[in-house]
Amino acid sequence: LLPLLKTRMETLKDFDSLTAFFFRVPDIKVRNEKEREVVIDLIQVLESVPSWTEQDIFLGFKTLLEKHSLRMPVLYYLLTGNEKGLPLPQVIEILGREETLKRLKAL
Repeated sequence: LLPLLKTRMETLKDFDSLTAFFFRVPDIKVRNEKEREVVIDLIQVLESVPSWTEQDIFLGFKTLLEKHSLRMPVLYYLLTGNEKGLPLPQVIEILGREETLKRLKAL
């Protein structure tokens, strides 16, 4: 995590807010029907990612964002509970396929 954090942290206080979702499942609420559709498609996209690497995850995100005409903050929120943070494809790669999909399916 530290290489990812170097560019985003100003003080050690930032560590918890940037990494909390790794250690605690965030309380994320799907806010509308459009987000519900995005969650369903996001699960399908991530289940079909050929290899769990930041490159393949990013390509899946890109396809999903184009399909739904979305911006990245929506995916950040649905995956981390925040609308910005560490580089999302790298974060999801570290979190792992199983944990990421488990969290999404619980929404």
